[in-house]
Amino acid sequence: MNTYIMSLGIDIWLSVENGYQVSKTLPIDLNGKENYLNNAKTNNVMLFGLTYTEIFKVMNYKCTKEIWDKL
Repeated sequence: MNTYIMSLGIDIWLSVENGYQVSKTLPIDLNGKENYLNNAKTNNVMLFGLTYTEIFKVMNYKCTKEIWDKL
């Protein structure tokens, strides 16, 4: 999974390494939107690569780094 996420782009992989603070409101600035999108893409990749048992362990996490650390 590490290699696949890195192949999607360095910014997407950095959302795994550095984490992303999910706020209660959607970002309105360009940088915030990009970080939000990178986190969402990585969450999508990670969740679709898991079994049902693994998904239940991490389904409440919103930040990609939290999912990665938990797994």
